[in-house]
Amino acid sequence: MIDIKRRKFKSPKVVEKRRRARVNTLSLLFLGIVIVGGGLVYLSHLDKININNIKVSGNSVTSEKEIQAIASKNLAGSYLGLFPKSNSFIYPEKIIKEELLSNIKRIEDVEVGLDGFNNIFINIKERGPVAIWCQNKDEEECYFLDLTGLIYSKAPKFSGNVFLKYFGEVEAPVLGKNFLKPEDFGALTSFVNLIKSMNLEIIEVSIDENEDLRGKLEEEGEIIFNLRQDFNQLLEDVRTILSDNKLKNSLEDEDIVLDYIDLRFGNKVFYKLR
Repeated sequence: MIDIKRRKFKSPKVVEKRRRARVNTLSLLFLGIVIVGGGLVYLSHLDKININNIKVSGNSVTSEKEIQAIASKNLAGSYLGLFPKSNSFIYPEKIIKEELLSNIKRIEDVEVGLDGFNNIFINIKERGPVAIWCQNKDEEECYFLDLTGLIYSKAPKFSGNVFLKYFGEVEAPVLGKNFLKPEDFGALTSFVNLIKSMNLEIIEVSIDENEDLRGKLEEEGEIIFNLRQDFNQLLEDVRTILSDNKLKNSLEDEDIVLDYIDLRFGNKVFYKLR
């Protein structure tokens, strides 16, 4: 037995009617999208929800205008040529923060947020100088270092020993780079501070390609050591040599001064008088 399926035929009128229905549906859908989209674009431009004021706080050295200029640049223009970047619901908060940190090395941290619908606040934390770095002792241009050893801003010329000075090679451009690795700089800074308790104040530190360090003392002479040595052991070595009666008796003579103390040779500490 042969089963013959009957094929259903649709009249042209039915086909045309359904086609028109689909076209109408799509047209209405498109029109709805245009109306909703246009409404959103219109609403996004309302002054009531657009940023027109930039408040800056926390800055003492950094120029307020410099901060505002970076923020204003990122609030200008629009997304896809439709939605303004100044709209308080979609403004580029993250980009503003990243550009401030990237362009102004003096800024250590920054907070960006809304204060109502028309204002944004930018609260910054500036780096504090702990020392000065110069490429070499003949260099006219020197820079501030923060607690991590980051070179972040040009330093003016100071008379006297207002800041500890570091000398050593850093590849240009130097702004935003570290003089030493943060952990090394922290250990070195701690050593320099602790040695003051022994009446030895280091006012300059030079480092060479072998990581040998020469700390110039405020009075006379220098202390020579290496960045890879144990700084706790170095402190003990300095205490030991300073308690040496022969050295103490020699330094009591006003005509004799310390030339150097060399700590680079393990348990053997060398010093020279002149």
